[in-house]
Amino acid sequence: MCSLNDPDTASRVLSIFSAVLDIDYERICESADIYDDLAASSLDKIEILSRIEKEFEIKLDFDQSASIMSLGDATRIVNSFSRNR
Repeated sequence: MCSLNDPDTASRVLSIFSAVLDIDYERICESADIYDDLAASSLDKIEILSRIEKEFEIKLDFDQSASIMSLGDATRIVNSFSRNR
């Protein structure tokens, strides 16, 4: 089970953000806005969400997908699945 601050979950989500956005890890802080700070497009966000679902074997609903606007948001959502299993 993942804790809220599980470094493995955060690291895996960070890796997805970095790969999709082609940005160095150091530029992606937990609160960086996916659009304003990281210059992602809506297609980038869809790719991030798709990779998160595949990596963690979860299915995000519309509200969860819409609420992911940062690395921190994504990590918290993934962790919520782990706590509910």
